[in-house]
Order: sequence, then C-alpha cells, then structure tokens
Amino acid sequence: MNRPVEPTRRRAIRAILATFALLCATPALPAALDGDYHAVVDGVATVLTLRTDGDEVSGDYREGDLRFDVRGRFDGQRLDARLLDAALGLPLARITGGFGGTHLDLSIAASHPLTGASQTRQARFTRAGSAGETPSPSPPATAAGGGDLDPAIVGTWVHETQINSGGRDFAGFATVRTLELGADGQVRQWVQSAGGGSDWSYGSGGPELELQGQWYADGGIVYVRLQGQAQFAAATRYRLVGAYLVTENVDGRINWRRR
Repeated sequence: MNRPVEPTRRRAIRAILATFALLCATPALPAALDGDYHAVVDGVATVLTLRTDGDEVSGDYREGDLRFDVRGRFDGQRLDARLLDAALGLPLARITGGFGGTHLDLSIAASHPLTGASQTRQARFTRAGSAGETPSPSPPATAAGGGDLDPAIVGTWVHETQINSGGRDFAGFATVRTLELGADGQVRQWVQSAGGGSDWSYGSGGPELELQGQWYADGGIVYVRLQGQAQFAAATRYRLVGAYLVTENVDGRINWRRR
C-alpha cells in the first residue's frame, strides 16, 4: 500500500516543480541582447557586436576603420560598457543606454587618453535584420563613375596648427595640412611640419603625401575611396561657414581655408 504524501512534503514538491517550469519557460534575459547592431555615427557606418555571459557583456565596436573591444554589463534593461583600445586595452569611451528589444539608444562619451578632452554623441543602434534597421550610408548609383562632386568645395584647402611652450625653454611646432579636392574626382592630402627651440630644430623637408584616392559628396558627407581600396567609405561631414570649409569626424573638427 502506498503511503500518503505529507502536506508539507507535497507543498515542497509543488514549489520545486513550479520553479523548474519557470526556469524552462523563461530564457535568461541578458541573452536577448546578443547580436549585431547598426547605426550611422557622425556620418560613419558603425557596427556594435554584443555577446552576453550572465550580466557580463563583451564584443566589439567598429566605426569605419576604427575598431574597439567592448567590455561591460547589462541588467536586462540598460547597457553600461567601455570601449577599449584593441591592442593596449586602454579605456577610450563609455557607452550607456537603454535596450528596446530591437534597438539600443546609446550615449557614447569619448575622452582623449592624454589631454582628457571629452565628446559625447547620441545614436540609435538597431539590431541587424529588424524592420527598423538603420541603413549604412552607401554611394549613389553613379558613385562607380566618381559620384556627384560639390562644386562649392572643389579646390585646395589649408589647415595650420601652431603649438608653443612658454618659459625659459621656449619651443614651437607648426603643422600645415593641404587638402586638394579635384574637379576630376581625385583627392590628395599632404602634411608638412617644422619646429624648433633654443637648441634644436626640426623640419619634415617638404610636404609628405598622406592620402590619395577618389571622392564625391552626398548629403553633406564626403565619401573617399583610397588608392588600392575597392569601395567608397564615409570620411567626414562638411559644411561651408563663410570662407571656411568645416569638416567633422571621429578625429574632431577642422577649419580649412581656401588657398
């Protein structure tokens, strides 16, 4: 004859079964974050890849040619992570924001590791394959033949920087960059530097070619295909302010004067 199960024991068995059913039916919430998320940050196609292990998050962040490791935490609603230099492991930026199931609304706070200068940007990253995925900037149909050139910025532009140190050991260093946006769709950029102090001097010996390739403009963005590369990529946002060409990208803002 089977013995009846005591009431206390019966309640314990029910609790165990209910807990087991709940665990089987409900996936670990952080795992819903895993995947590739796309955005356009300052005119540059950007991909954020995230993987979760419990509440810990890892992955990588690719903004144009830049790549950073991602390390942080996700509590099921908000992501809080750091962007680290892939080679040195130095923290360069912090990304924080809420998770909306198919997207992340992120604040990207970047700081220069030497000067401490900071910049904060906002972007919505949408999961790859979802209905609201943000398309990457792509060349128009005519881009294969050089694209559309903005005649307002065709020409040669110059940007100069000067750094001086005070005190008894005065020293100065100047850098001149020259950007040529050709009417034939060619782009070239040169740099020349010189400096000196009380007992030293330096000169680059003439302009050095930094880059060359092809360019076109679309929607306030300059796209460049460097020599030897197969595709155009967003290089910088731009606008004309008076007599100056102002460009802005992940490296900051530059004011160019026409030569």
